[in-house]
Amino acid sequence: MSFLFDKITAIPKADEGIFNLGSQEQEVSTGEVAHIVLKITGRTDLEIVALPETPGFPARCYPDMTKTVNLIGPLPFIALKEGVEGTYKWYTETVFSGGGVSAT
Repeated sequence: MSFLFDKITAIPKADEGIFNLGSQEQEVSTGEVAHIVLKITGRTDLEIVALPETPGFPARCYPDMTKTVNLIGPLPFIALKEGVEGTYKWYTETVFSGGGVSAT
């Protein structure tokens, strides 16, 4: 996301409104993301339990990226599974095993 922020804020027209940042790929449910995370982390001991929807919380969130893409061009893409794998690898090497800090 920092790539997008840097690119947008460097453009003079960027102060002319709101720019959505996100993905234009097929929507993925929270449950699907949870299953991907459990698979990548090897946590077969956990069970995902669906809870009732939170009142007032949007059922879907799919931003229109047209304005952003028209201003800065095609966006970089990392598939969800690949992104979760890379994030987990970084945390494993840097924080969990490396003794690093994820935030200060």
